[in-house]
Amino acid sequence: MGCRSLCTFKKTTGTAKARIRETGTAKCIESLKNNCTLPVTIKHRIGVDNDDSFVNLNNFVRIIANAGADRFTVHARKAILKGLNPKQNRTIPPLNYDVVKKLKKSNPELLIEINGGLTNIDESLKALNDFDGVMIGRSIYKHPLRWSEIDQKIYRINKKHKSASKIIYSLIPYIEGHLSNGGKSWDICKHLINLVEGIPKAKIWRNQISNKSIKKELNIEYLLKLTTALEEMGY
Repeated sequence: MGCRSLCTFKKTTGTAKARIRETGTAKCIESLKNNCTLPVTIKHRIGVDNDDSFVNLNNFVRIIANAGADRFTVHARKAILKGLNPKQNRTIPPLNYDVVKKLKKSNPELLIEINGGLTNIDESLKALNDFDGVMIGRSIYKHPLRWSEIDQKIYRINKKHKSASKIIYSLIPYIEGHLSNGGKSWDICKHLINLVEGIPKAKIWRNQISNKSIKKELNIEYLLKLTTALEEMGY
C-alpha cells in the first residue's frame, strides 16, 4: 500500500489520518475482492510518523482483514513522511520485528509475513518460526547468488546451483537480441553485475563491465572474454 501524499496528510489530524487510511484502503480491498478471483494481498508498514501505536496498527489490520484481504506483508519499519524521502525510508527508520510478532500473535488466524532487513537464508528460515512467510526484495536483487540454495534449504530440492559465469553465458543470446533491436547493453548489465561479488577482483570485474557498458563500448566478445576469466577462476 503506497503512502498518501504529504500534502493530503497535512490537512488532517492523527485520528482523521488513521480513519482515512483505514476506510479508503478497506474500500479498495472490497472492490478487488468483488471483482476478481485472485488472492488479494496488502503490503504495509507498522506506522506513519507519530501514528505508530500498536493499537492503531492492529485496528488497521483487522479492518482490512474484514474487508477481505487474504494476506498481509508487513515491512517492520514505520514510514517517516515528514523529513525522509522514499530511499531514506527504506533504511533509516529502525526495524521493529517485535511489533510484527505481536501483531501475528494477536491475529493468529491471519496470514502475516515479515519484510525488511533480512539479508540471508538463515535469517529468513528463523523468521518462519514467527511468521507465515518472509518477503525478500532488494537483498535478492543486490546479492542473487547469496540466495542460490534457497530451494534446497526450504523445499529440499537437490539441485546444484549455477555459477556466475554459467548464468552470464546463458544470458548472451538474450543480450545479443536486445542489442540487435536497438537496446543498450547497460539495460541488462546494470543488473547482471550483481552476480559477481565476494570473489577476488570482483569490483574490478564489475567496473570493467560498467564502464564499457555505460560508454556504449561493450560488445559481446568483450563480455565473453571477462566471463571466461570468471569461469577459469572457478566462478
